[in-house]
Amino acid sequence: MLKNLKLALLGVPQIMRDKAPLHEQLARKEQALLFHMAVNGRVYQRTTIAALFWENGTHGRALGNLRDLLPNLRLMCGAHLSITHQTIAFNRHSAYWLDVEVFQSGLQGATTLDPSALCNTLDLYRGEFLTDFSIRNAPEFEHWLLAQREQLNALAVQGWQRLLNHYVAQGEYLLGLDAAKQLLKLAPWQESLPLR
Repeated sequence: MLKNLKLALLGVPQIMRDKAPLHEQLARKEQALLFHMAVNGRVYQRTTIAALFWENGTHGRALGNLRDLLPNLRLMCGAHLSITHQTIAFNRHSAYWLDVEVFQSGLQGATTLDPSALCNTLDLYRGEFLTDFSIRNAPEFEHWLLAQREQLNALAVQGWQRLLNHYVAQGEYLLGLDAAKQLLKLAPWQESLPLR
């Protein structure tokens, strides 16, 4: 039976399977691999993933480390991962919820502004992507992590700016003030909040 997987990665990461937390049952690199696969949604060669997570050591040792990591990840995540002898991917056809995916589609796909829906989408941004999460000796993963943080933060700033502009245009100044406060939390270096 396929179990539901919930990945909340905006803020401190949370992994739930059928409402039971999984993060304590997964090693840090197992979590990192799961996060990377889920967010990117691509099929990766094992050699590419091994290089992403194990910079030091030989190519063979990196592949061996990956091979050692996969059994527990497969046990915990089951059909949510597609693992072959050559490739690894997150199974988009499995029963899952990923806040990053909902957040991005809610902000990038809206052509008309629905303030209530936009607020609900922005509420998913509990903090920067994978807050306080890192792994040792994996600079390529850290580079990817920082790029994701910047991209998602910029998307949140754009969303709050759009909401602020809407409230000001509608004369809803108290709601606009709340949106401006949220915007300043994300971009405190902005001395003024330009209305676009």
